[in-house]
Amino acid sequence: MARLGGVLGLALSLASACAMPCLADEANGEKETPKVGLKVGADLYYGLSNIMGPTKRHTDGQWAGVGYYYPSALLLDWAGKGGDAARMSFGVGDMYVGSDRTTEQPIECFYAAQTGSGRLTLGKHYVPFCLQEWQYETRWGAMYEADVSGNAVSVSLTHNRDTQALNTLARVGRKLADGTEVGISGAAGRGWSYGSSHAWGYGVDVTREIGAVTLTGEYMEARGGCGAFQFGFARLQVEAAPSCRPYLALYYAHDVADEMGEVRSGVLGVEVDVCPHFVLEPGIGRASGRNVWYVQGHLTF
Repeated sequence: MARLGGVLGLALSLASACAMPCLADEANGEKETPKVGLKVGADLYYGLSNIMGPTKRHTDGQWAGVGYYYPSALLLDWAGKGGDAARMSFGVGDMYVGSDRTTEQPIECFYAAQTGSGRLTLGKHYVPFCLQEWQYETRWGAMYEADVSGNAVSVSLTHNRDTQALNTLARVGRKLADGTEVGISGAAGRGWSYGSSHAWGYGVDVTREIGAVTLTGEYMEARGGCGAFQFGFARLQVEAAPSCRPYLALYYAHDVADEMGEVRSGVLGVEVDVCPHFVLEPGIGRASGRNVWYVQGHLTF
């Protein structure tokens, strides 16, 4: 633990030293405005951790101290004058190009068009369900998003390549006057959650902002003939400074059917804005019955 403390302390010191000039540059400059046309971008993770056993590097973003689920990606975006948009994104980390990969390229491939008061997306997109904390995958199909009487409604109809079934996932969210957002989600179709045996499910989520503190959480269940899968998480994050956000997150999952796995974990970390496009995130935790640590960088542009 002393060695780990030294690693985290060094990471935070370097981040703090770099953050001040970078943030000053951002304050003196002008904010970037969306531009019509093509744009090449990236969403990249890289770090070191002992999450998967012996200490080694990882090229995708860590999740809950138990694995890597946020893919490093190269992006090609297009924006039109009327609000239409398109995206192609390809994984460049181990999740999509590693020897043990289970995912297929591209990550995303869609065209989104404004349709009256709503937005219609056609192609491969992230499906809507709760806060996407567990259900974070892309599927081929269509998604419609709109504001209905102050409620943010998202409905997705996709093809499931694992079960060859149509899956429907939807979320309705509403922002309340006290800084709280609540959401209700539902799903139907064989294999709607990562191709498992579950045929339907539901979930609720809450986000609450209290000054510099943000609380987020969700609870969901997936149901099927082989038994239920339950997942829940809670996260507390504090805006301690303009460039520093400590957080504490707890995760729980129970799988009767033994398809999705069991999760019992908690992580304590901090996100440090080293500069406008780079975040350094060191953390420690307890997951899968062992002590874990990680230091990862997240570059976006």
